[in-house]
Amino acid sequence: MKNLNRRDFLKYTGIGGVLLFSKVNPLSLVENAFSEDVREVKLNASIATVNVGTGKSFKAWTYNGQLPGPEIRVKEGETLRAVLKNYLPEGTTIHWHGLPVPNKMDGVPGLTQNLVEPGQSFVYEFKGLPQNNFYF
Repeated sequence: MKNLNRRDFLKYTGIGGVLLFSKVNPLSLVENAFSEDVREVKLNASIATVNVGTGKSFKAWTYNGQLPGPEIRVKEGETLRAVLKNYLPEGTTIHWHGLPVPNKMDGVPGLTQNLVEPGQSFVYEFKGLPQNNFYF
């Protein structure tokens, strides 16, 4: 075992004193250090004018004003937290085609999830599989 010198003693007691007398919760520091990675994205469902390369613009239901919606990349083991805000004139959900997600996150209206009504939000959260890329 290494002997503790004066400099290290002062350093460690100083750190301990800061943690003890500050509003920082040392347990939350440890929890954050070992917490899982979360990839959070915001998806706004809204009507936008788009052009898909035909030269003609039209109004479409989009995510973040894009058609198709944005690509979402998730690392293996990372948790995806997708916050859907509905700006559409009707209720909507997100169904994650081809992905084994928890049933309550599957986004099938009336079956696994209620509609997200206009002006409301819903948080989808589930662990990503190896090398998942989500497309809308």
